[in-house]
Amino acid sequence: MKPPSFSALLLYLLVFAWCLIPRAAGQTSYETRAPIAGSLPRSGSWTQSDTGQRWFSWTAPASAWYQFRVDQSREAYALLYVHYEHAPGQLTEVGKNNGSDPQVPVTFYASAGASVVFMATRYDDFDPAPVTYNYTLSAAQAPATGVSEIAVTPPSIDATGATAHRTGPNVMAQALTLHYHCGLPLSKVPAVIAAATGIRLTQSALTQAAAGLAAEGGVVHTAYQELRAAVPASAVVNTDDTGWRIGGAGAFLMGFFTPLLAVFQIRRQLIKQLRDRRLKDTDHQRLLGGIGRQHDRGRVLLFLEHPEIEPTINRAERGLRGAVIARKVSHCSKNERGAQTYEAMKSVTATHALRGHSVARALADLIQGMPMPAAVAR
Repeated sequence: MKPPSFSALLLYLLVFAWCLIPRAAGQTSYETRAPIAGSLPRSGSWTQSDTGQRWFSWTAPASAWYQFRVDQSREAYALLYVHYEHAPGQLTEVGKNNGSDPQVPVTFYASAGASVVFMATRYDDFDPAPVTYNYTLSAAQAPATGVSEIAVTPPSIDATGATAHRTGPNVMAQALTLHYHCGLPLSKVPAVIAAATGIRLTQSALTQAAAGLAAEGGVVHTAYQELRAAVPASAVVNTDDTGWRIGGAGAFLMGFFTPLLAVFQIRRQLIKQLRDRRLKDTDHQRLLGGIGRQHDRGRVLLFLEHPEIEPTINRAERGLRGAVIARKVSHCSKNERGAQTYEAMKSVTATHALRGHSVARALADLIQGMPMPAAVAR
């Protein structure tokens, strides 16, 4: 291996020497930020005669949408940035205003207790003169369309490794919707979110988030149990099943559907409900046994007497179509936990769609503790 050149050695020494130079306290900008406190709307100002940065820290009092605005002129405007502080001194930029129009405020969502850090960077093309900027921090309305790229939540634990990629309910709901409802492979979701919003996620962070929401006590698990309880109370239910696998072992994915309800359930085996017949062909025997049992219960031609009953299971077959495609892409569930997560997330997102809601928006509301929405009037 060739020894490093003289110029490379000189560069290393310069970098090493720069790291040893003592710095005055407060030179790191996030250490000199001014706190913002008090009820909203909150106003303040600062005077700046250089092209540096000014930092402000704030703790969100409630889970809501907020807006940070700075009144400025185009001759001496300041670009605005919003950061999420997931640990002391560890800042992650989660949004900024439009650099081509400095008058645009930053609208963002923050959960109660979230540590938010604002930064204003003065940007001049001439010798700076003292300028006074007035800022306002106020409550805001949620964006009318799309999902905001600016969303911060307070950490529940010290965020390191994969868990450092924490984000708010809107972006997380968008990511989970892409996978569980739209069928996008989980490995591709982070790249799509990054391209659309600039927010970086990891596949493991999404897996952990979905599993936590669908675990016992999670909001998705609670909603899923409510949907399951509603199935027996429905007047008419279409059902069908398809093959599935859990850790490579055979299983079945059941689907139960009404016009406003979708419930998925993964079972290791189906309960045998077929008549005993003496037919040589096993497929014929299974078909005849099932038809015979339903006929004994008066269900085979029931649709002739009750028009609300559909004569086919087409609704159930269409409801399972997305899961069948997902099965080919993801090769089903790796373990029991993954199966439970899939059936809960798929049921909740599919029901949101059947009821006429934006799946991502409704899922974000559910993550924030809101109940399952009713159907939209049509």
